[in-house]
Amino acid sequence: MSLELFVKTGFAFCGVIHLLPVSGAMGASALQSLYGVSLADPNLILLMRHRASMFGIIGVFLGAAVVYKPWRPHAYAAGLCSMSSYLILALSDKWDSLNPFVQRVFWVDVAG
Repeated sequence: MSLELFVKTGFAFCGVIHLLPVSGAMGASALQSLYGVSLADPNLILLMRHRASMFGIIGVFLGAAVVYKPWRPHAYAAGLCSMSSYLILALSDKWDSLNPFVQRVFWVDVAG
C-alpha cells in the first residue's frame, strides 16, 4: 500500500468514526440508542445533540481532507484533539462506572 493510500484511508476511517454519532442530533431516543443512557433533561438533550452536530462537522472535515491535501494538517489536528480528549476524559473516570456503550466509544477512538 502506498503512503498516500494509507493516509487517505486513515482520514476516511476517522471521518466515518466521527460521522457515526451524528444520528444523535435527531433527539433523545437516538442518543439513548448510541450511548445506552436515558436523557430526560431538555438542556442535556440539546447539549448532546449539539455534540453530535460538532462530530458531524469534524467528520466532514476529515472526509474532505481525503481529497483536499491542504486541509490535512488542520483536519488531523481536529480529529486528534477530538479523539484524544475523549480518551483522556474516559480514563480520568472510573472505568467500571462507564456503561458498555460508552466503553465501546473509547475503543473505537483508540482504533482511530
